[in-house]
Amino acid sequence: IFLEPGGNKPETPWDKAFMSGGDATPMYQRFGVVEQKNFHVLTAFEQFRSHLSGLTDEQLQRIGVVLTMRVAAVAYQSGDFTEINASLAGQVLESLPVFSWPKSPDLGRCWSSTDKQFQIAVQACKADLLALPNDIANRMIQPCVVLRWADNPTVADGERRRLWQQWWHAANLLLPLINTWAVADVECNLAPLSLSPVFQVASGMTAEWEEAAAYAASEVQGLLASLFAAGLMAPVVGYQMMGDSGCVVAESELAWPMKKIAVLLMGAEGAVFESQGWKVVFVGDAELDTTLREHLKEGGE
Repeated sequence: IFLEPGGNKPETPWDKAFMSGGDATPMYQRFGVVEQKNFHVLTAFEQFRSHLSGLTDEQLQRIGVVLTMRVAAVAYQSGDFTEINASLAGQVLESLPVFSWPKSPDLGRCWSSTDKQFQIAVQACKADLLALPNDIANRMIQPCVVLRWADNPTVADGERRRLWQQWWHAANLLLPLINTWAVADVECNLAPLSLSPVFQVASGMTAEWEEAAAYAASEVQGLLASLFAAGLMAPVVGYQMMGDSGCVVAESELAWPMKKIAVLLMGAEGAVFESQGWKVVFVGDAELDTTLREHLKEGGE
């Protein structure tokens, strides 16, 4: 619509997916985002522009929670999820060690689009939802959301493209939640997620560690899992050292500024850090894990 001003405005699935009736304003108020009550009707570009203009990741998570509950704030019935669990996408999730629906959900619904081309399935516990406004980033109490794209050869190409656009419009707002899963019936491989420290140790991971795991390079994901398991402090990801002129003079993948410790990707230059009294270690060093633990434990945490 922005590249072609005369084009049609992209469609969204929300008007069909939301439970009918009732005023959603109290729910937006409870999660502190009442001013974003109409955020879901904006185009993807407008939503992105709002994010760049100051809409925080935490606010996006709060919006995502409200949207999931506008879809699924009804009494849980296990039969509603029979089809999605039996689908190829559902089987992919079932085989993934780090995925599970809530053990005792009170609320839930599985909504299907036209021709069941995609589904939005949500399960949640009332007690968790009561605690969530004060602990929004806690994966263990966030609603569990599954966005399934079906293998449906009977849908015409034009209609499939339209529904694909709708699916991603919804996904863009629900994926900020840590417990949202996007899966497809065909060519969907989620096995690499099992290696992520977010899911390896999610049961006790703090918000600082979850943020580090979300933004750090793949080369240090295993290191992060090891350090978290060892009970060490979370690093700053993408740390930038500023010079006297206010310009960036050095960067590291991970850093512990209070301890002056930096982890650099192989090939990066560490001389500036070292000249300022920092200890520098490089990804790829066979003793990286051991050396870093020793440095971090020096003088306590």
